[in-house]
Amino acid sequence: LRSQVTNDDGDRAPNTYGTQFYAAQVIRSTWTKSQNHFILDRGSKHGIRNGQGVTNNGAAIGKIIETTEEYALGIPLIHAQLDWSARIGNNGAIGRLKWGGSDHRKGLLLDIPRSANFSAGDSILTTGFQGVFPADLLFGIVAEETPFFDGEFLNVPVIWSTDFQALRYAQVAEIKDRALLNDLENSMNHPQP
Repeated sequence: LRSQVTNDDGDRAPNTYGTQFYAAQVIRSTWTKSQNHFILDRGSKHGIRNGQGVTNNGAAIGKIIETTEEYALGIPLIHAQLDWSARIGNNGAIGRLKWGGSDHRKGLLLDIPRSANFSAGDSILTTGFQGVFPADLLFGIVAEETPFFDGEFLNVPVIWSTDFQALRYAQVAEIKDRALLNDLENSMNHPQP
């Protein structure tokens, strides 16, 4: 897989979604804390920047929050203070994906309407709405556990695609035109007369 997402110099290659992926190795990580993290062996001099999404074998696993020239610090899906925008399948309901705080193998997809149709094993995908990941990367799958109600909405148990305890290699996503899209979105805070 690494050879498919990297070019001859081993650093980056484009994909069909207008996204570049930078290959990196995970040199430190935690999975037993409430606020887990990982450190990559690539930093700003390799093109890694704050806010970029991080993947493992095509699955979304977290984002970069700090860089030095040589290294990058990331926070994974298994971080109790983060929510991620996620969709059930290609056309399903959209909700907030969150880690429950205990089992590093599972998360919860929150705020899913009662009318949503899905089954155990259905893919849970990125939406692309947060600007961290391109759309349609895998977070995980719907678990066989029964969803439960939280007021008017369903909470759907999810099994992560990545084993965070065995995390070793990663790819950092650079979405084409991320800065232009962020500037456009930020212009809403400063409307022109």
